[in-house]
Amino acid sequence: MNANTYRRRLKEQVEGARERAAKKAVPAAARRLGMAAPAVRGKALDTAEVEPLRRLADEQEEPSVRLAALQQLQVLAFSSPTFTDWRPAFLEALRIAVEEPALRTAALEVLTQQKDRPTVERLLAGLRNDAEAIVKPDQALRLLSNDPHADALDVARQIADDPPSENARREALTLLAADPGSVERFKSLLTDSAESTPVRKLAATALSQLAPENLTAVAESAARKRRPARLGVAARLGADRRGCF
Repeated sequence: MNANTYRRRLKEQVEGARERAAKKAVPAAARRLGMAAPAVRGKALDTAEVEPLRRLADEQEEPSVRLAALQQLQVLAFSSPTFTDWRPAFLEALRIAVEEPALRTAALEVLTQQKDRPTVERLLAGLRNDAEAIVKPDQALRLLSNDPHADALDVARQIADDPPSENARREALTLLAADPGSVERFKSLLTDSAESTPVRKLAATALSQLAPENLTAVAESAARKRRPARLGVAARLGADRRGCF
């Protein structure tokens, strides 16, 4: 056997071993993600979907590889006509990815965008009990704004009233900007001169969406309050000028 023949056969053996390993790995990943073989609801998945799902769910894989798989799956979710078929497997892979700190933020972002109820409940539990938190309060509130249910608004009100940090307070107010029941809160914030400029701007934006007539009334009231002050300044300036002659 010459050298060329030997290298060719060795290459074929290596490629064959890789193919057999890949065929064994895909069903294993499929079972882990709750799939029956590499299929969901009786429909076979494309290889383009199965491989990144397997890598995303693999806790032994490098975080950078898993993140690349997540990004690939986001593109496929947007373009694939069969996304509804493999969406459950995608969500499960994302829930597994949340346990990896390097992937947590990206995975939670997609899960809340997909309105994954177990994830929402987990974020709410962390806001109610620090011991159960997987992210900081301001980050949890920002993520919940992707799917602002009534229970998320209830927690946001509590944090806005008794915030653990200024960032958490602003995120809570941002979440409440979609809550019609918070109109009076935002009116009070807008007219409070002791409030910071960012908070008052947030209040103005919220009122413009929730109750624009209230924003107009607040602006007119503020203008009336400023008018006497301006008149008083003008009168003093006039008196000063007269005294100069």
